[in-house]
Amino acid sequence: MKKDLKHLNIIADYRDPWINSVNYGMQHLTKDQLKQEREKQSCVFNYVDVITAPNDF
Repeated sequence: MKKDLKHLNIIADYRDPWINSVNYGMQHLTKDQLKQEREKQSCVFNYVDVITAPNDF
């Protein structure tokens, strides 16, 4: 989306831990699934303009 709409400001609310979360079954993922989740998280971090987070990550 950012590639097509360069003027668009994208904000990611990183309120809940993604990879380190114990509430969403992340600890049960296979190595390949965890790798996919890390890639998704990296994509978010690399392409948003602002990240808000009330927690440490």
